[in-house]
Amino acid sequence: APKGVMTLSAFHPADNVGIGAFDARPVPGDSARYQAFIEVLNASAGAKRVKLRVAGVGAKPLVRTLQLAGRERALEALDVSAFDGGVLRASIESPDDAFDLDNEAYALLPMKRVVRVALVTRGNAPLERSLRLIPRVQLSVIVPEKFSAGQAFDAAVFDRFAPRQQPSLPSLL
Repeated sequence: APKGVMTLSAFHPADNVGIGAFDARPVPGDSARYQAFIEVLNASAGAKRVKLRVAGVGAKPLVRTLQLAGRERALEALDVSAFDGGVLRASIESPDDAFDLDNEAYALLPMKRVVRVALVTRGNAPLERSLRLIPRVQLSVIVPEKFSAGQAFDAAVFDRFAPRQQPSLPSLL
């Protein structure tokens, strides 16, 4: 084995604390607020003090200290509404943790801003209805002859129509 490598038998007990689950979801009944759900597991025989940190864009990280008995798990629900949309990173630190690979997890926090979407179509009621049902989507329906690349949209959906030039905005054709 290369210098500095430590070999542990599969039958040798080792202390381990890890993240078992991590997800972010809107609060039911209030689409402007989000919660992160985190499961932290102590697979060690003895008690562990664990520092939990959730970080994202637009706000200071959330930090909690957990005290877990041996073979115990903690289920944490944190308000992450202050973060902008994008990636959230959960991480834990615990003394004498023998397995670092389960100390980080990632979740996606949906964008909170309104997204302006152009539906370029000659008429497709089911598609239009589906797009209108997506939260925080402001839909504008445009006939192909009236669409121009310079219009102020965040994304475009082209239904049975393709523009002559490649769109400069995210598009679905």
